Amino acid sequence: MRRAALARREPAMPDHPNAPSPAEAASAWFARLRSPDCGAADRFEFERWLAADPRHRQEYQTLESLWQAMSPLQSVYAGPLSGKPTRRTIAKRFYPVGIAAALLLAVGLLWRNPYFGEHYQHYHTDIGERLGVTLADGSLLELNTATDVTVRYDKGRRELTLERGELFAQVAHQPWRPFVVKADGGETRDIGTQFAVYRGPASTTVSVFEGEVEVRSGADAQALATTSLRGGEQLAYNASGRQSAPIAIDIEAHQAWRRGEIIWRNQSLAQVAAEIERYHPVRIQLASPGLASQRISGVFKADDLNGIVSAIAALLDAEARRPSPDVVVFTENR
Repeated sequence: MRRAALARREPAMPDHPNAPSPAEAASAWFARLRSPDCGAADRFEFERWLAADPRHRQEYQTLESLWQAMSPLQSVYAGPLSGKPTRRTIAKRFYPVGIAAALLLAVGLLWRNPYFGEHYQHYHTDIGERLGVTLADGSLLELNTATDVTVRYDKGRRELTLERGELFAQVAHQPWRPFVVKADGGETRDIGTQFAVYRGPASTTVSVFEGEVEVRSGADAQALATTSLRGGEQLAYNASGRQSAPIAIDIEAHQAWRRGEIIWRNQSLAQVAAEIERYHPVRIQLASPGLASQRISGVFKADDLNGIVSAIAALLDAEARRPSPDVVVFTENR
């Protein structure tokens, strides 16, 4: 029997290797605070960054001292030339200004580092695989079976497009740069949290495990419907923008896939069959009409198809056959 391999790359946890050093972060903040689009949220987050570690303030003060030491260069450049300038006079006036320009350019380039800058990546899992990655800003991203996600970061926005499948995100806190997951004409905007988005055949489901998100749907998220979800809540929306009312969820069950498990609690066999087909390259056929509504509860290893099939057959007093490697048929025992 062909069994889908389970690939797992454990996501790095803070302190992760992609985090900027205090010097790199200080350089990025130095540029950010002098940017024309720097706002109150940036300055608030900057103060939080300063207070988080004594090294942050030390590195930033070093940059400020260097910058202040170069302030006389402005007067050197601004002073009018008297008389006919000689080559030596021009050199004296413009060589220091060149240094200042070089420093400005260097700081500007640091602003484009992975911590704040542009980033593009595509991630993919096949049926039965899982993948965990740490994104450029330190956010953790996990992909469930048969998932495709495109990540686009720039200085003002962190955007993920879920083309299919399911993802979990633990988002690094950056209030000035929204973290948004787009799927099926809607978007989920993080407000500092942990959440999952599943793009199913007919609708997209958003589940919040911690914190809060804002879900917009319809007309490519032009706010035809907007709902705030908090930890322990879930809603679904479709391509037309219609949203379901938020419901309470079993957080443990909805995060089981991250541990390589599936938890079914009073699920119909029809629902269970659809879930099995997500994790394995098989088709589940229910030969007896009464089986579809039978209920299943239990904890199962996601990669153990034989174990799942055998357990279901025993729970329902049914027969399970494999007429071919990619087909499982359940029949009621007479």
